[in-house]
Amino acid sequence: SNRSSSSSVSSAEPLQYNAARLFRFPLAPKSTMARALWARTAAGERLGVVSACLTGRVREAKKRMLSVMNSLGLSGLNEIILAHSGPALCAIFKLLADRQNHPVMIHCSHGKDRTGLVVTLLLAALGTPRARIVEDYCASAQHGQSEAGKERMRQINPHLDIEHFTSAPPEVVHSTLDHVEQQYGGVARYLESIGFGPKWLAALRAALCDQDLASLEGESSTEPREITRL
Repeated sequence: SNRSSSSSVSSAEPLQYNAARLFRFPLAPKSTMARALWARTAAGERLGVVSACLTGRVREAKKRMLSVMNSLGLSGLNEIILAHSGPALCAIFKLLADRQNHPVMIHCSHGKDRTGLVVTLLLAALGTPRARIVEDYCASAQHGQSEAGKERMRQINPHLDIEHFTSAPPEVVHSTLDHVEQQYGGVARYLESIGFGPKWLAALRAALCDQDLASLEGESSTEPREITRL
C-alpha cells in the first residue's frame, strides 16, 4: 500500500497484521502532488489560487488546483508518480523481487490508480503482452464504477471528476507505457534509472515467472505466474 504520512521509504518498517506484513510506501503524497500540480498550472490560474489563499478561501484554492488534476486525468497522475516517486517504486519492486515476501497483495486507497500503475509496470517488466496488461487494468472498472466505488472516490475527494477517476479505460495503459518508452526508453530503463537495475530485474523475473528470464531480454512470450490485484 502507498498510504503513508512518512516521506521516508528506506526507514519504513513492516507492520505485523495477523500473519501478514504490511508495508506502506508513499506514491506522490499530498506535498509532492501539490508541487507537481503547481508546476503544471497556468500563470493566470496560479494568480487565482494565490488570491484565494490570501483571502482565506482555502477550499476554492484547493478546488482550483484539483481542476488541474482533472484536466491531467489518470494518465497525468501516472506521469507525476513516475517522475516524483522513483525511490518508493524502487523499494516496492525490490520487495517484489524477494521470494521471501511472497505472496504479495498490492493495494492503495481505491485499489486502481497507484496500484494499477505498479502492476502495469510489473507486468511489463515481466514481458507480459500489452493486451494482457490492458485487460488486467480494465478489470478494475467493475468495482471502480460501481456505486460503492464512486462513493469511495467521493469520500477521498469530491472535487475530482468522479466518472473519470473511477474508470479504468485502456488508453491509460497505452498512454502510460508510451510515455515510459518515449521519456525513459522503456520500462527496464525506467526501473534502472530509479535504482532497480538489471540484476534486480533478473531476480524479479526469476521470482515471478515460470522460467528464468535472465536470458530472454526483449522477448514477450513468457507468462508470469498469476498476480492477484484486489
